[in-house]
Amino acid sequence: MELEDIRELVAGKKRALIVGHDFPDPDCLASAWGIQRLFADRFGLVSDITFGGFIGRAGNRAMVELLRIEHVPIHVVDLEHYDVIVMVDTQPDTGNNSYDGSREVDLVIDHHPTSSNARIKASHIHTECGSTTAVVADLLFTSGMEVDAHLATALFLGIKTDTLSLGRDFCSEDWQYYLKLFPMVDQRLLSRIERPDLPPEYFRVLTDALQQAQVCGTAALTHLGAVKSPEAIAEIADVLLQAEGVEWVLCTGEFREEVYFSLRMRNASGSAGELARTIVKGLGRAGGHEEMAGGRAKRETGDVAQLHEELKRRFLAELEISPDSARPLY
Repeated sequence: MELEDIRELVAGKKRALIVGHDFPDPDCLASAWGIQRLFADRFGLVSDITFGGFIGRAGNRAMVELLRIEHVPIHVVDLEHYDVIVMVDTQPDTGNNSYDGSREVDLVIDHHPTSSNARIKASHIHTECGSTTAVVADLLFTSGMEVDAHLATALFLGIKTDTLSLGRDFCSEDWQYYLKLFPMVDQRLLSRIERPDLPPEYFRVLTDALQQAQVCGTAALTHLGAVKSPEAIAEIADVLLQAEGVEWVLCTGEFREEVYFSLRMRNASGSAGELARTIVKGLGRAGGHEEMAGGRAKRETGDVAQLHEELKRRFLAELEISPDSARPLY
């Protein structure tokens, strides 16, 4: 779909619900806020942003608070109040959002591959992009609407975090809008968001993760145990990927009696997204891109220890790495 197609889709509508994935990251938050602003500025459409879970990572909380991105918990949303349902940076039936699927989704704006079983009326999906934010930024600038410093900061963050500052999985749109947005950013706010105050819990989790981490060949693995937010798992996976000689990372953790995991890859052949779907097959769901992916295993398929060990076994088997090669990280 193009901008005019979206305009026609929402013509005559009064209120939209913009659904992000659970535990949203900057890409999801920026994309949802950008669409909310587009709807209001260009289509005269009031909308609410919603998602399940909560925002756990300190930087993401700072982003929401400092930029004043308003949202409502999905469990209090009454779908009868909305005549347009939009999903951003997620899709129906992917397992990473809390939308109940009781109504067909009107529009999906995303950069992830489409689920063949998804109930969607229309979509604006660019799988070649490293961020959904770049897709949204293109719509905003094409519409001619004014992008203020706060919105520019959010959009810049969305592209920067999902592409690691254009260091992974980026396309021409990511590059174009990264450069276009940079001079528009409120640098003071950006610095406060990227360097937030970190709670003591962060350092406890990091210490435990590094102490338990193992290296098998070019792969690093660690299990965090129970975490207060699944975002901690992705955060630790990013840290481990910086270890010398490490090309693959599997980080697992328990949240609300399910095992969540994050995969990372660099300087290696293969796709983190494909590997994630392979190792969780029959246990749960996963998704991702070439260099980053994540998912979760359902509690009913085994206890936490069993699920962690099975994911670890499958991970190493797919990479053809012997578990006997395991050694401490340090």
